[in-house]
Amino acid sequence: MYENLKAKAHELLEIFQNAADYTDTATLETILETNHFQIKVIDIEYACYLENIIFCGRKDEISYRHNLAHEIAHIYLHCTLFSLSHPPNYKNEAQAEAFAAFLLLPSPAFEEDLMNQMGDKALSDKYQAPLHLIKVRKRICRPELRRKMHNTEPDEF
Repeated sequence: MYENLKAKAHELLEIFQNAADYTDTATLETILETNHFQIKVIDIEYACYLENIIFCGRKDEISYRHNLAHEIAHIYLHCTLFSLSHPPNYKNEAQAEAFAAFLLLPSPAFEEDLMNQMGDKALSDKYQAPLHLIKVRKRICRPELRRKMHNTEPDEF
């Protein structure tokens, strides 16, 4: 499941940047603007989109980037319009969070940093991503890193 999200995030990054180890704010904004989305910064904690407008708070740069990446994931993966009449779909939220992690913490740089035993705070500082997203990304790539460390192939079903 995560391999598909990782591939889609990598594909999107290849289109919009030169395989950098860091996804900057300008790249995220360009992805949205190229797809005809406007960004409206308002006084809210999280972000959402309605039609072609992303409503996003900007209490700090790390939260702003995370919120943009999360909304890009919803647009890119789910293409659904925000509706107050429907409760959140937790599967979609989990997918959007995983996609945002792959977008803000790109491969293979992030995995190399983990193999080099870089700590969570250092990773957060390097990639300008929230600590909770570092933990999400670490959890997702843990099986892959174990295979690399032990030089084994993925389990077959």
